[in-house]
Amino acid sequence: MSASAPHPVGYTPAEAAALCGVSIDTVRRYRKAGRFPRCVRVGDGANAAWRIPLEDLVAAGLYDPGAPAGPTPAATAADLPAERHSNGAPSANTTDRHIADAEEQVRWLRDQNARLLDLIDRLTAEPARATVARLTTEPRSAA
Repeated sequence: MSASAPHPVGYTPAEAAALCGVSIDTVRRYRKAGRFPRCVRVGDGANAAWRIPLEDLVAAGLYDPGAPAGPTPAATAADLPAERHSNGAPSANTTDRHIADAEEQVRWLRDQNARLLDLIDRLTAEPARATVARLTTEPRSAA
């Protein structure tokens, strides 16, 4: 489900978690803590489901509409067509696709890491990159 066409009332916790790139437990904790003030329960009894509006996800800091979209999940062997050599080993084409998927995920994670470090820099007195550099270059004292 895309952010441009949510359910008229909002996202289920599972949909919100997938959209925001967090676990469903994180979404549940936020809901229980009251971080989604416009969250509503739709339906009755066992069929009832929570719906969380996109505005609440943005206001809680879980979703950034301007953030680049995350990588597509890496394909598993079961998702890929059976391209195998006669000896049963995966073909080079299959291996290349796995490598390309992994490289895309690494690029996305590096970008997210840089965005988080920039955010930490803005929120802290000592820039995060300087702290990381200091911690990784200083010799450890013998305790």
